[in-house]
Amino acid sequence: MEQFSEESVGAGAASFLEPSDQMCEEITRQTELVFSDASLSKDTFLLKHVKRNKEGYVNLKLLISAYKPIKRLTQDWRQIAFSIRKCSSRLEINELGTKIRRLEQVPCYDPSTPFKTLVATNFPMPSPTIKDVVNIFSSCGEIVQVRILRPGNPTSGDIKKYLASHPAMEGRVCAFVEFESHDLAQRAVTELSNNSEFGLELQEYTEPPASRRSEERAKRDQRQSAKQKQRPRAEAASLAKARRPNINQNWRDLSRVSETVSPPAKEIGETTEDDIGYSSDNNEVIDSKEWKQLVDRTVAMVFEDV
Repeated sequence: MEQFSEESVGAGAASFLEPSDQMCEEITRQTELVFSDASLSKDTFLLKHVKRNKEGYVNLKLLISAYKPIKRLTQDWRQIAFSIRKCSSRLEINELGTKIRRLEQVPCYDPSTPFKTLVATNFPMPSPTIKDVVNIFSSCGEIVQVRILRPGNPTSGDIKKYLASHPAMEGRVCAFVEFESHDLAQRAVTELSNNSEFGLELQEYTEPPASRRSEERAKRDQRQSAKQKQRPRAEAASLAKARRPNINQNWRDLSRVSETVSPPAKEIGETTEDDIGYSSDNNEVIDSKEWKQLVDRTVAMVFEDV
């Protein structure tokens, strides 16, 4: 599968020129229009790039290379990033300042949208190149993308589904030509279908609807994703419960320890109030201060794992 796209025009290593407030507003307006529900739901090219990224980001250079209204305003993708960060409440730029995405959920593709892509076969040359295809179709208007499919080359996604529903195209070189608008695609059909110089066969390309199995797979993936998000929370709660101290058990252990290390009883008649902490045989025993320290250490030992 070969793919055509215009050269991305970036500033490279050139110094950054901060756009004026008016320019920022105009760049933001045009960019928000490209990513609006009405536009994105009909733009299979941009929608495909949005869905390729798990977080919905699109490279800013793509906007300059693929969308002429934005390209007329600026050829520096950094000015787009600056403008969106300053003026937009619907779009956001990634931390590196190189990609852009919508803040709202991406709309679904509208299959009722008029076609903008043509499938061309029966070329006058045996092995047409992208340049050959562009030379043929460029007279009809602005081309967004050209893809050439040759026999034996692997395919995937919507192209594979389309070819499966059109078995007559097997073994033939096909070119998928996407124009900027439906009107331009319709113009190409009118001007080139009956052109004896090229002798092309043209068909309208519409993306095949998603199969029921694909929809069920998508729903299953969503459920699995939701379970995976909930699993860490359940594991954390279980771990916290396991680490939670058993207060009743610890107090019971403390009571047993207190009984075990209770101060030695004094024999009646052998001590007075001045003799607290000493026995009648004058051997040193635990006084009141040391006794308190011993109890504190015992409590700390019982609760050391809490």
